[in-house]
Amino acid sequence: YIWPNSCRLDDEIAAVMETGLRFQPVRGSMSLGKSQGGLPPDECVEKEDDIIKDSRRLIETYHDSSKYAMLRIALGPCSPFSVTKELMSKSAKVAREYDEVLLHTHLAENTNDINYSLEKYGERPKDFIASVEWDRSDCWFAHCVQLNDADLKVFAQHQCGVAHCPSSNLRLASGIAPVRQLLDSNVPIGLGCDGSASNDHSNLLAEARLAMILSRVRDFRPATDAQGTNAEPGDPSALSPKQALYLATVGGARCLNRQEELGKIAPGYAA
Repeated sequence: YIWPNSCRLDDEIAAVMETGLRFQPVRGSMSLGKSQGGLPPDECVEKEDDIIKDSRRLIETYHDSSKYAMLRIALGPCSPFSVTKELMSKSAKVAREYDEVLLHTHLAENTNDINYSLEKYGERPKDFIASVEWDRSDCWFAHCVQLNDADLKVFAQHQCGVAHCPSSNLRLASGIAPVRQLLDSNVPIGLGCDGSASNDHSNLLAEARLAMILSRVRDFRPATDAQGTNAEPGDPSALSPKQALYLATVGGARCLNRQEELGKIAPGYAA
């Protein structure tokens, strides 16, 4: 989302391609600086016309929509408090001019995010994404810790994906995402590490284990009576090891709309 010292997404692509890994980088962007009521410092934001122009350049230079592709591009306006609604809508329009170009942003990470959208737009997450035409199956969202039942229903109906980032959510005290409810609602959900500044490492296997453990204590409530007898226990069956592995594999492939080609060791699937 920040491009200092003439850095470009091209540099990251070149480095990853040398390793032979399959890669789906997101062209992140921020356009709403502090002086305009956003979160990022003004020196960290870009002009929206420049963002859209570079998004097109990256798609047309690198994006491969074919099955088993090793490189695809997605577009990622950072969050509701760091870009305008206009950029969200423009990015969606551009992405949908091409095959298999997806959209990604951060959403409902903590209560501050919810309050910002309510105060600025009068909208909860489900209303916000609908207003910018992001309530689609070509969109996946990081965090989603603070979704309520009505938000969950929309995510399930439109098959919006979720990238669960447990380490980051704990480090920043954001809360615990409703993973069990998302799975039960058949919402595509995979795992993410968020950024190094809010994670301290990028270990997907560690995220899978932490997702499993956190889901089991999400509904725990400590005792509040003098005798200490009214505690509400967690659920040790809330997420199994097999389900945690699902999040790290098939779930992630579903978020990228590639569940027919990635995420499994099986005939017809890519390595």
